[in-house]
Amino acid sequence: MMSFVLLTFVVHLKEDSRKVTIVEKDNNFDACRDMSGRRLRHANADKRLEEWRDGDGEEDRKLEKVDEDFLKKHIKKLKICYGETDFISVRTLRRRLNEICKKRRKNESG
Repeated sequence: MMSFVLLTFVVHLKEDSRKVTIVEKDNNFDACRDMSGRRLRHANADKRLEEWRDGDGEEDRKLEKVDEDFLKKHIKKLKICYGETDFISVRTLRRRLNEICKKRRKNESG
């Protein structure tokens, strides 16, 4: 009697194991901790920050050039007067461009 109960139990276990769906494995270990107790997401972020700081800045120079070209193009379109100086900071150019755009929007809407 005991072996019959055990046998039916084993059969049910085998059936249940076949019904179990396969769960996708998680590749994100950011919530885990390293040997010093820090979360891996923070350690990885520090590594990426160090790589960015040690970089040659080529990407930053490209972005600055694109930004400068964009501003020059729009300044020519809007005919902004530079004044007496040839040098105007990018921040000043952006501010002037934004002011002119706001004025044009107000004129168009009202």
